[in-house]
Amino acid sequence: MRKIICGILLAIPFFCFGQEAEKDLYNWFDNTIGLENTAISQGIKYNENFAIKDNKHSFYKSFEYVKGSIKYNGNLYNSVYFKYDLFSEEIIILLEGKQKSRITIQLFKKSIDNFTINNIRFVKVLRENDKLNQDIEFYEEAYKSNFIKLLIKHSKSRKEILYKRRIFFEYTKKKNTYLVFFNNEYIKISSKKSILKTFPKQKSYILSFFEKNKLLRKKDFDRFLTNLMKVLSDNMSKNKTLI
Repeated sequence: MRKIICGILLAIPFFCFGQEAEKDLYNWFDNTIGLENTAISQGIKYNENFAIKDNKHSFYKSFEYVKGSIKYNGNLYNSVYFKYDLFSEEIIILLEGKQKSRITIQLFKKSIDNFTINNIRFVKVLRENDKLNQDIEFYEEAYKSNFIKLLIKHSKSRKEILYKRRIFFEYTKKKNTYLVFFNNEYIKISSKKSILKTFPKQKSYILSFFEKNKLLRKKDFDRFLTNLMKVLSDNMSKNKTLI
């Protein structure tokens, strides 16, 4: 069964792309373009119409498009060139045709299940907001076991700068935030207190780990938490009463 991914192009006819389940993204772009396949629209034309200052862009790791994989509408697409906007939490993919024509498409966030960029896997998390609606967020899957999943949220803030009568945007990395998926629940953790509250049966192990890893905690908190979750998960695998 042929799967369809379509991009809505502004001010010109619909542009659609079809693909066999396991084909490379370029193959379905180059070989199976069909203007008649316009029933389903799965993304919108993306234009980078803003100016940034001092290369302080909004994207994860690099402003350039990076080769990775995306699971979209339940289908896995490998060898996709894309970038991840940390300010808007949007995925922008780059498609290139046989005649060197290029198009950039912003994927529909709700249709993205997960993606891997720079060898880092991100997963979609649905969380209720103050209006009782669900917010769609993407988190790095830093650690995963049968008992615990550690998720890290990367984001950036934006500031407007007036320079030579022009408005520029400057993006700055924000402090990471963390979720633990444990006992079928997403729990926010940020401190020793919140970790102890989440894993009360492993208090002695947690306190010992904090004491032995003070330098790592200050230097690389992401790695500190990842290593801690590995210790707690290993304890659970050996002693089920700690779950």
